[in-house]
Parts: sequence; C-alpha cells; structure tokens
Amino acid sequence: MEVYLLAIERVRYIQSRIERDSAVKVDELARELRVSPITIRRDLKTLEERGKLTRTYGGAVSPDGMTLNYEERYDDKAIHNHSAKIAMARRCLDLIPDGASVILDAGTSTFQVARLLKRKRNITAATFDIRIASELYQAGIHTFVAGGEVQNSTGSMFGPAAEQVVSQMRLDIGVLGVAGISSDGVLYTPTVGKAGLKQQVMRSSSVRILLADAMKFEVSSFWEICSLGDFDYVVTDIELSESEWDARGVDPARVERVSADSIDGSNRD
Repeated sequence: MEVYLLAIERVRYIQSRIERDSAVKVDELARELRVSPITIRRDLKTLEERGKLTRTYGGAVSPDGMTLNYEERYDDKAIHNHSAKIAMARRCLDLIPDGASVILDAGTSTFQVARLLKRKRNITAATFDIRIASELYQAGIHTFVAGGEVQNSTGSMFGPAAEQVVSQMRLDIGVLGVAGISSDGVLYTPTVGKAGLKQQVMRSSSVRILLADAMKFEVSSFWEICSLGDFDYVVTDIELSESEWDARGVDPARVERVSADSIDGSNRD
C-alpha cells in the first residue's frame, strides 16, 4: 500500500475485509496498512464495539463467526501460529508414555508431535499423512500408514480405504488436529472424507488428545466431526475462562494450556 490511511479509512478497510473473507489477522493487517499491531487491535476494538466483528486471539472474525469452506494448503497452514504448535507438541509429548501405540492425525500441529516422538522409547506409530509418515520413518520409529486418496493440497490421505485400516487398529493414544471449532464446542472440517476418518481415529483410540491453536476457535465448516467434550485432553494456546470452557462442553481440568512465549528462541524451527 503506497499511502498511509487515516483511522476512519483503516476501519472501513478492515470492515470490508471482514465482510469479504469472514476473518482477518492482526499481523497481516498491520503489514498491509503499514501500522503497528497495537493500532490494528484498537481498530478491531472499535469495530467490535459497533457489532461489526468478534475479536479472537490474533485477529477477528465476522459477528456470525468464520465459515471455512475450503481446505488450506499445507504450506499456508504451516506458518500460522508456528511457535504455538511447537509448544503444543511439547506438552502433548508429556502425555505420551514410553511404549505407547500412537496414531497421528494429518496436519501441521501433529507434524510437530511426529518430530518429537523420537525422544520416546519403543513407540509404535500410525498415520495417514505423507509428511508425518516420512518423519517417523526417518526417525526409526515403527510406523504403519493407513493409505487412501491423497489430498494434493495437504499431503494427507483419506477415504474408505484409510478408514478401514484405522478401524482395525486398537491404539493407546490418538492425537488429532482440527480445521475449526465453533462457539458451542463442535469440531468441523471442510472435507467430508476427513470427518469420517477423524471419527474413526476417535473410536480406535483409548486416550484422545486434541491439538488446537487459538486460530481454530470460533470457526465452523461444512462437516461436523465431534465435540470438544469427547477428548480426554485439549492442548491449546487460547486463554479462556472456566465458564467459557464449560459453555463449550469441556471440563477445564482437561485443558492443557501452553504459551508460545515459553519456546526458547534458540529452539524455534
């Protein structure tokens, strides 16, 4: 953008972005409008007071929430909340004992768990994500791959073949990611084949762990998976009160909250 905008012009621009895209991110708006993130947060507060949006961690969504109607490309998802995903993976690793059998859902958060699993002993792993399978294989971890149709945009596999393989597994721990979580605690995905596969992972796992960074909250999509209350642990960087977790059907005692700020700069990927 070649010129600086006045406050009223910034607010109009942000409102138009919300109306067009259903969601905005503070950092992206700050770069586009050449102002500080603090300035953008003030603008978002102004629009929220007018009922034009709902602020979220790191951005805002339309008053009705954001509806995700497409699958983001892997490389685009990987850069979102990267430090938070590393922090979530580290906390998740604490919940996985040596000798466990673990299935890792496809995704960028679960990929970070795959990178850490080599720190555990005698792990047996399963996945339906090409990148995760490669990471586990190169780490020397005993790995099973549930094959199926490959989604080119993400490198994940899904469909009846993958579901059938997972249905025959009995695993200690299932680690899942998600595209969106609505305000009432329902998990969603934009891909129907993934909904069935994630549900099968839930059925095949004795302990179910969800990794969900803050950007996944207040987002819905086409296909319902399950509810937050179906998980034994919810690992996240979002900060909600006990009453807010209760409203989403989650026992706050099951929430493992992490902070991206706890990641030492020398260890960031």
